[in-house]
Amino acid sequence: MMACEGRPRSDTVRKSRASTEELTQMWVAKRGLRVVASLVAVLTGTGILTAGALGDTSAGFPVVGVQVPAPPATVPPGAIPTPSISLSSFPAATPPGSSAAASADVCDVKKNNPHHSGHAPGNVSFQVSVTCSDGSSALQGQAVLYFNGGEVKNTGGVDQAGTAPGQTRTVNVGVSCRVGRWQGWGGYWIKFPAGYNPPTESAYGWSNTFDVSSC
Repeated sequence: MMACEGRPRSDTVRKSRASTEELTQMWVAKRGLRVVASLVAVLTGTGILTAGALGDTSAGFPVVGVQVPAPPATVPPGAIPTPSISLSSFPAATPPGSSAAASADVCDVKKNNPHHSGHAPGNVSFQVSVTCSDGSSALQGQAVLYFNGGEVKNTGGVDQAGTAPGQTRTVNVGVSCRVGRWQGWGGYWIKFPAGYNPPTESAYGWSNTFDVSSC
């Protein structure tokens, strides 16, 4: 009789243990997701990860991989500023040099000069921008600040969604002001709309210098 009464109790215990294990596993899984999400947020905030780096296209960022080059570690002697560089791509049926070349997608990559930040007082900022006449399907920008010839901050490759004709995208970098000479380096990798040749182009270069005598 006792054996018969013990069996249901054993089943109840097993079910209770199973429920406890399932709840524990669910808690660990959720906890793990929170930890991973927090880690991603921290890394993204520091620039170690950038938008799209994890393959998430939910924000409209295409997955393009790392396209930007490694920046110079220091400003080379005699670095020539290139505040604006224009890149062109042509529809597949329009060979470069033909009379229809006016239909080219022309992208202007611009670098402003480092300057005292207007939206973050106490910082020196630098910005790189791109505007394409016929738009773009994917972009990856980079901006790097140098102080007294040495690199102080690098955004890394920043994935951005493609643009409509004439739309501008920017990448910004800024750090606390110090007295001395500042200079920026950066540019954009551009993926042109489907059917354009060449399909991608990129341009990088130096800004003019900015001498700070007081912050």
